[in-house]
Amino acid sequence: MNFSKCISIALLLLISNLTYTQVAGNQVYNSHHNYGNSVSVQKSSVYTTDSTMVITTKILMNKVADYYLLTVGAHQEAKELNLCNQKINERIQKIIDGLEEIEIASEDIYVDFITQTKIYDYEITSNETKQYENGFEIKKNLIIRMKNLDKLDSIISLCASEKVDDIVNVEYINTNINEAYNEMFDEAMLLIESRKRKYLKVGSYAPTGVKRLVSDNFFSLYPKSQYKQYEAYESSNVSIHNRNYSHEYIAKEARKHKTFYYNGAPISGFDKVINPTMPEVGIQYVLTISMVYELS
Repeated sequence: MNFSKCISIALLLLISNLTYTQVAGNQVYNSHHNYGNSVSVQKSSVYTTDSTMVITTKILMNKVADYYLLTVGAHQEAKELNLCNQKINERIQKIIDGLEEIEIASEDIYVDFITQTKIYDYEITSNETKQYENGFEIKKNLIIRMKNLDKLDSIISLCASEKVDDIVNVEYINTNINEAYNEMFDEAMLLIESRKRKYLKVGSYAPTGVKRLVSDNFFSLYPKSQYKQYEAYESSNVSIHNRNYSHEYIAKEARKHKTFYYNGAPISGFDKVINPTMPEVGIQYVLTISMVYELS
């Protein structure tokens, strides 16, 4: 192998490594990798005996939600209970009025009463600490149904104008899960039939025509359970060389930002992925089907 060819191969390997580093992203700083548990591997797709053949296929579907339920939390404190309730209702009503202006209908908005509690504080004298009642706090949640997320920024701004800044939850809803199941089931049966024909070509047996479904496992994965966290930073170390140094000191670390990212089910363990390149975060459905064929 000549020198120029060696240089070319070395450059290709270097570019390949650099490209991998760029594609991996800062998620590699996540110190909680557990690939053995996170990657679902299809161990076997076919199993045969002298009289039967079992074929298994596993399918993943990425599906955009039909609706989103956004829950924002509001709280109010006041010395008197009636005043506390009046103030929080006024703030929530202003948000509702703003939501209707951006075409979110009243039937898509619900106010959920959460808690009503007393607030206590302490009065401290020279030799006594006495607890006393110091007002009330009421918490209510505003639940908003949206067809899509394009109005989310406007909703956040409306809530912020009334000092409501607690995004409690976002639920992803599909109204027809059975439609997803039916599509996946049909795809699974096509795959199984295709594999059956291939396997029968390489064997000395023939199907009797008797077949039955022996396993059907269908479930969904929602985004709230599929986000991961990492911190991406490099830091220097501090060491003390003079152990007899008498002065005390405080070492204050700089704030490091924690980042979350969506990490859906890995595609490596599936025979087929429906909507594999869908960029929008949605709901994932998993279907595993096993069929048994009797042989002669």
